[in-house]
Amino acid sequence: MNRMLIVIDVQKYFLNRETIPIVKRIREFLKKKANGYSAIYFTVFKSDQNSSLWKIAEWRGCTDSADLVLSSKTIQQHFSPLR
Repeated sequence: MNRMLIVIDVQKYFLNRETIPIVKRIREFLKKKANGYSAIYFTVFKSDQNSSLWKIAEWRGCTDSADLVLSSKTIQQHFSPLR
């Protein structure tokens, strides 16, 4: 059976005191369970001039490449961007 795992917004921009434990839990989960999935995808949010957050909320965060880096080397090892 094919199984897919999607991990949402684990980039450095969203790291803070409350979210770091979540990244650690994701890392541990992947170490133990990654082989059980035929595909693992990581989403990366990027705000730009065309996004709703930019236009409506006037939020200008999460725009440069440093913000978009995945937050863990272990997570990065499982990440291969779709192009």
